[in-house]
Amino acid sequence: FFFAMVFKHIFTAAVRQGAARMAPQLPRAVASPGPAIRLFTNTMMTQAPMFRPHAPLRAPILFNKSHEWIDVQGDGTATLGISDFAQSELGDIVYVDLPEVGTKVTAGESYAAVESVKTTDEVFTPVDGVVLEVNEALNDEPELVNKESESGGWFIKLKEISAVPAGLMQKDAYEKFVAEGQ
Repeated sequence: FFFAMVFKHIFTAAVRQGAARMAPQLPRAVASPGPAIRLFTNTMMTQAPMFRPHAPLRAPILFNKSHEWIDVQGDGTATLGISDFAQSELGDIVYVDLPEVGTKVTAGESYAAVESVKTTDEVFTPVDGVVLEVNEALNDEPELVNKESESGGWFIKLKEISAVPAGLMQKDAYEKFVAEGQ
């Protein structure tokens, strides 16, 4: 009984003391719940909290059989370009003809043309949408498609996209498709 009374007294005093120290921090802690406050000491934890909401999962880049890719973002926009395999088959790219912002594109139809030292080829979109942005860097550096075809060498960004068709492949399936000579 004696130890229970002593423990209760010590615990109550610690909680009151901790609450008094927490009071100035409370508005900030409520506004940004990132760092946790230790109740029984006067130090703030600087580590990331143990439980934190996860960032939304990102859909993988998808490829079609004609070697174009689409990267759909969570906000309903999509970035389009050609695969690394496509740029290697084309050779050194010297010019990319892109649509204007605001142009409506239709799934299965050409939206751009790529000119290389070997040939000229059309680029097709797997979805309907409206051109939100074009990669202006390709005007001065079309070779960016050769260097970074699946990242910095993107062609256009679309908004108001239609549903992504089911037949598109993730990177590993696409690489297998290419390796099989399709």
